Amino acid sequence: GIDVVGVRRVRTGLVRGVRQRALRRIVPRGEPRGVPGIRRRVGQRGRRGGLHRSVLGALVWDNLEALRNGSFRALFLGNTLAFVGWGVASILGLHLATYFWRVSPGELLAWGIATGIGIFGGLPWWHGVANRIDKKPTFMLGLAVFTVFIALPPLAKLAGLWPARDSALYVPLFVLTTGFAAHFGIASCMVTGRSMMADVTDEDALVHGRRREGIFFGAISFTAIAP
Repeated sequence: GIDVVGVRRVRTGLVRGVRQRALRRIVPRGEPRGVPGIRRRVGQRGRRGGLHRSVLGALVWDNLEALRNGSFRALFLGNTLAFVGWGVASILGLHLATYFWRVSPGELLAWGIATGIGIFGGLPWWHGVANRIDKKPTFMLGLAVFTVFIALPPLAKLAGLWPARDSALYVPLFVLTTGFAAHFGIASCMVTGRSMMADVTDEDALVHGRRREGIFFGAISFTAIAP
């Protein structure tokens, strides 16, 4: 009879052999697939001298190298500004609603529901926008939407351009702008921020030959809790 198990092993071995030979032709030897030249650059830039010999020195050096990355600095600053602005708006929201907008607890509840709808409705929307126009313009567009709708309504009220308190439009506009629209905009930062940080990690690995996901994603997590 035919040894079916033996035939399968031979077939698996042939397939693996052909695949490995094909990969050797496609990918330069000694380089991980997906990040060309990464190991070659380790020999050129990976030697850090005495500072790299200790664990603490390696940590300090890795952080310094990360800070030299212009893309990381720009993204870290943008995320920090976005989430600090959101945090300040959230913290002051109750005070503004009570003493500036003078809305009732029921109207404030409607505002809170609108913020949740704005965030969770914005997540899939901005995901689709990022697929069409890329992540950076999506991040900037959403941040602009948040800034406009969180800042203009109070300024309009101070300038006398907002409807009067007894107007039927007073509360709906308050809920729609500072509640729904502003938080719809901030959702773009939630969608694109971590995704762009993954791109920054790959860029850094390509340049320096080291993977530093812990540093980069630790920084992006800090921006979210900074407020």
